[in-house]
Amino acid sequence: MYGADICVTAAALKRVEGSSSHARELLKTNTLGTANVIDAALDCAVPRTIFLSSDKGLMPTNAYGKSKALAEDLMIEGNSLAGARPIRFSSVRYGNILGSTGSVLDLWRAAVVRGEPLPMTLPEMTRFFMPVQSAVELVVSVADFMQGGEIFCPEMPRARLVDLAEAAYPRHPQCFYGERPGGEKTSEALIGEDEARHTYRRVGGLIYSIEPQEPGWDQDRQPVGTLVESGFTLRSDTPPLLNVDELRELLEHAKV
Repeated sequence: MYGADICVTAAALKRVEGSSSHARELLKTNTLGTANVIDAALDCAVPRTIFLSSDKGLMPTNAYGKSKALAEDLMIEGNSLAGARPIRFSSVRYGNILGSTGSVLDLWRAAVVRGEPLPMTLPEMTRFFMPVQSAVELVVSVADFMQGGEIFCPEMPRARLVDLAEAAYPRHPQCFYGERPGGEKTSEALIGEDEARHTYRRVGGLIYSIEPQEPGWDQDRQPVGTLVESGFTLRSDTPPLLNVDELRELLEHAKV
């Protein structure tokens, strides 16, 4: 990391299934691995480090989500360890990246090749979705204006998985197997109600900033944007949800 201006740490074990059977590995990679990155950034005086978190880190129901949630706290702590030095740490929390390795689109593509129905969990299951290009642009923009200690969340498109399946593979049979073991949720959230008390909607309304509650490293900092309304949440099951046509356009834009 010597001589680096920005570090983006994205490495993680990210599978929900089996996470309880491999909790120690999730701890080593997702949590302690993040601590190692923070220590290296401090030793090498890297000005800005950004941690890529997950919607599963909010109100976690499995070891994967818990490992991400603690890593977010470690990133906030990194600013305290840096003190007055010009070294800052922030996180970006978002949902599913369309077409990423091991994504549901990969699973469905393999089923189509085998001539099988698309494996589904529950009809009501919803998720956030984002093309990889948008995720990269988000991280680059955050690197420009982060003050340290924030958890940035984008206003992400959300939809039912059954509609995404119809958009990707029209009229292909679907088969429902129920929720996967390992603490899978029927819906995800990027911002919880308790976080709303210190969450700001930035100019343009497309990015939210969950501010650190004890920024002792910067007593003069001022949050940017407008404080969200009391009880605000950002959930994957709240309108507006994308319909099949809108999802088809999103898939074409994402080139997946």
